Amino acid sequence: MTEALWDGFGYGEPLSLIRAPWPAPVAITGAADARAELDWVIRFITAIRTVRAEMNVPPSVKTPVLLRDAAAATTARAQAWSDAASRLARVASIASAPDAIPPGSAQIVLDEATLILPLADLIDLSAERARLARDRGRAADELAKVERKLANADFVARAKPEVVEENHTRARSFTAEIERLDAALGRLS
Repeated sequence: MTEALWDGFGYGEPLSLIRAPWPAPVAITGAADARAELDWVIRFITAIRTVRAEMNVPPSVKTPVLLRDAAAATTARAQAWSDAASRLARVASIASAPDAIPPGSAQIVLDEATLILPLADLIDLSAERARLARDRGRAADELAKVERKLANADFVARAKPEVVEENHTRARSFTAEIERLDAALGRLS
């Protein structure tokens, strides 16, 4: 309809919208490098946000990030994206780590670098360790219950296949939760 109106107004075939050639794609130089950089930024911010969530760092509190064993390119990249990290991951500052890791720090390995988040002044570390250990104990108890059920040959033989599969799924879920909590406990130095 639009094309008929366009022709009716006298623009004709030379300016016809429907007969225009398809736009030719333009090669963008450096696209692979830009993709790699944004992938790193996403992983950087996600890692910091994950640790903050696991350690119950209040959203209103900004945390400093220290870089250890980071290549010059990684340090430059972190500095270049510091504004985005400040907004998206609540990062106060990004700096090179001193020789001694501050006590009460969480550590995350990202590529060749170790990100260190000093949390001692921001949260009660002993309470966080206790909470993580308590959550791990609950997950381990639930895993033990599911494993006992799955080890019972009578249950496996009589239960519907969907119920057995659901219990296998629950076992995998509890195992993943235990691994996540162990990693969170291990991050606290």
